[in-house]
Order: sequence, then structure tokens, then C-alpha cells
Amino acid sequence: MYTAALTEFLPDLLCPFLSRHPHINVELQECPSGEIVRLVTIGWADLGIVADSVDHGRLAVKPFRIDQLVAVMPRHNPLAGKESVSFSDLLGYPFVGLTKGSALQDHLDGHAERLGCRIDYRVRLHDFDAVCRVVAGNVGIAVVSATAALRYGSDLALCHIPLTDGWAHRQLMICAKEFGELPAYTQRLLEAMAP
Repeated sequence: MYTAALTEFLPDLLCPFLSRHPHINVELQECPSGEIVRLVTIGWADLGIVADSVDHGRLAVKPFRIDQLVAVMPRHNPLAGKESVSFSDLLGYPFVGLTKGSALQDHLDGHAERLGCRIDYRVRLHDFDAVCRVVAGNVGIAVVSATAALRYGSDLALCHIPLTDGWAHRQLMICAKEFGELPAYTQRLLEAMAP
């Protein structure tokens, strides 16, 4: 599962689904989109959620949710008054990031490398909640899903600014070998995930 899918969208979908189906267990694993495509292709996973920017090969795909990445920062940060900001504009600031191996953080590291830069991490944490709390403590800035920024922003006095980079606005896609050939329990999960 992609970071935003795992932390932002699936928890609210899984609670009612698992309550209605006490005999079904769901195992989730966070991976970069390319690895998710590989795992579904070889049959190690029934379903995956990937960003639309990844080549899904011969897998069947359908839209899941839109994920917009935003910069979060304390309200007194010099960038705080901007309506939007490019990722390259952020690279001069210290960052608060997700742990190494997080699909989102690996994605951001890759974009920084393509710009000939490295992200200056002050600290790396396990989830968006912790990242936003540390950013609110004036430790650095971060890039998170807009849904996380909205959830934590008002309580923590954070401001969030959309990224202008094309890759920061992603359509998340559900992928499978063939949707019509999924086991019945996976079909029920797929139906619960419909937008």
C-alpha cells in the first residue's frame, strides 16, 4: 500500500468492513508503487494501491482516491503566506520526515536527487501525526498528504501549502491481476473501497 492510502484513506474504510466481516483478516504492507506492482503481478498480494505515475504493466487498475501533497510548516515560516510552493523551494529548509523506507519519503528523496539535492532531515518519524507535531514545535518543515495536514493543522497551528509539482497531485489506483477473478472475500473488500 502507498503511504497515503495506508494512513489516510484505508483506516476509515477498514473499520466498518472488518466489523461486518469478522471472519476476514486483512494484511497491509507499505511499499513503493513499483514494488506493489511487482507483488501483485507475482501473486503475493491480491490488491495493491499505487500512484498513477507508476507503470502498472498488465495489471487491471481502477481509481481509488486523489492524494495531494502539501508542505506543512509553522505559521511564522517565511513561506507561510504563499498560495503554492514548488518542492525545490523547500529544499533549503530543514525537514521533518517519515522513516527511511516509507513509500512517500523514498518518493520525495528521489525527487530531491533528480534536482541534484538531498533533503536535510532533522528527524524522521513513523507517522503523519508525529511529523506534524514536531513541525508545529518549530523543528522544520514537512511534506505530507493534504488530508493529514487538514486533520492536524488547526489543532497544531500549522499552515499547509499545495506543491506545484505535477507529481504532487496523484490519483491513487487500486490494482489487481484481474478484478473479476479475485477471491470472494477480496471482492467484498474491493467493493468497500469504491469511491
